[in-house]
Amino acid sequence: METLQKNRKGNSVFLCCLIAYTVIYVGRVNLSVASPLMIKEGTADVARIGILGSIFSIAYAAGRLLSGRICDRTAPKLVITAGICTAGLANLLMGTAPAYLLMALLWGVNALGQSVLWGSVLNSMGAVYEGSELKKRTALMTTSIPVGNIAGYLLSSYLCAGPGWRTAFYVPGILCILSGIAARVILKDVELKAPAASETAGFGSIRKEIPKQDVYGKLIPAFLHGLIKDNSSFWLPTILAMQYMVKSEVTGLLVVIVPCIGFVGRLAYPAALKAADDDEEKVSLWCFIVTGICSALLITGVGSPVLVSVLIGVIYAATSMINTTFLSVYPIRFADRGCTATISGIMDFLTYLGASAGSAVFGIMASRLGYGSLYVSWTVIAVLAVILLLTGRKKCA
Repeated sequence: METLQKNRKGNSVFLCCLIAYTVIYVGRVNLSVASPLMIKEGTADVARIGILGSIFSIAYAAGRLLSGRICDRTAPKLVITAGICTAGLANLLMGTAPAYLLMALLWGVNALGQSVLWGSVLNSMGAVYEGSELKKRTALMTTSIPVGNIAGYLLSSYLCAGPGWRTAFYVPGILCILSGIAARVILKDVELKAPAASETAGFGSIRKEIPKQDVYGKLIPAFLHGLIKDNSSFWLPTILAMQYMVKSEVTGLLVVIVPCIGFVGRLAYPAALKAADDDEEKVSLWCFIVTGICSALLITGVGSPVLVSVLIGVIYAATSMINTTFLSVYPIRFADRGCTATISGIMDFLTYLGASAGSAVFGIMASRLGYGSLYVSWTVIAVLAVILLLTGRKKCA
């Protein structure tokens, strides 16, 4: 009976976290879908849309880095509720914002609210699961990202094609707030695992652990994959609308291809890891190679918007698999030490630092040099990552 109750609690916590993290992506990708209409309306130009993406990434990166220890010491019910409700409120106000500067501020607040969720989601998993089941549930939790992307693209596309782009912020805002209220109720009995005494000394103890676990060897690849991952999907709606003149309702359908392929990539990660003999670095190497090949194909001038969407979808799937290694599989090793959120925050900080740099630079490049310059950049970044990974593996051999 006790085991049954424990399983029920674990399932309810898992489902709550899965829904919450799915919903916040609905309140994140809506800007990408709304951006072509915002540009046409004159609310923002291409470069300013890129800056909004950069602001989100900077705020998210800072929030992930700074909130790690807070998440490791604060009940998930409080952190998740506060974070998702903040994101929801920012989305609601985003739809009413009369000026670009206010939008920039609100989008940064949205990022800060969302930044505290993943660490507490991992801690929630660590509180109700152990061993192989914990790894399994953590890997499954990452499917909320492509599912959230799919739901967000479909919902935002429908709203943009109908009531208008501002409603693409209103509805996700309401959904976020409702999810936050549900999380407060469902996660009320989730308690953090007490860390070992040697792990309670603060951030200094974390720094001592990092070299032992070879995190430094992952820092540069984390930054490089961050340059490509979210920027590839972020710019696709604008590429389709501006370069291929695809209508907004059709754009929404094409854009969904990306998270669908990304979802397959997330599900394929365990099989890829097994094929690589549990060498997650080898999986990352393979995925960077795939990213480089697809980016190079885009440079050749693909004439079909469908094929462009598929190639960018494969790029997104490959970088999502790299993302699973850095932000989920690795940090969960620290569950018993009470610093899962902190380690995850460090890795996510580097990832979104890359996303931030890429968003701003790619926006300027696209407006001045055309969208082909983005594909060239992604190819060069992927090649550089492959060289770094191969060099690192050779030194460790």
